[in-house]
Amino acid sequence: MAIGKAYIHCPFNGYDNCSIEGKGSSVQPRVLDASILDKVFQCSFCTVKIIPPSCRLAFSGALKATLSMIVSNPSSCDAWVQLLILPACTLRIFTPRDRQERRSGNKNALQQKHILSALTSWGES
Repeated sequence: MAIGKAYIHCPFNGYDNCSIEGKGSSVQPRVLDASILDKVFQCSFCTVKIIPPSCRLAFSGALKATLSMIVSNPSSCDAWVQLLILPACTLRIFTPRDRQERRSGNKNALQQKHILSALTSWGES
């Protein structure tokens, strides 16, 4: 029996362990843990109202990959939680740190860079 762990990265709570023991090479969740969903829904977050055009293709790719995980394994807790936290983890509003970043042109460019960076790290995990 192989033991595996699946981790979901969320910037609010770090890494949450959703699945524990699995048989063979696949990791199967024991049960949908209400405490994990409680953590997900207790997080307050602000997302962009409109996905910037330069980020739409990358976001659609991340959404497609997450939905395909659900289609391939609909009983997977990991897949459903990832779908729930996808917007919160990838489409967060960029908060400028100084005056130069608050300027409109810089803020928009940095927002797009922030979203693309989050989508890149989402795809790697």
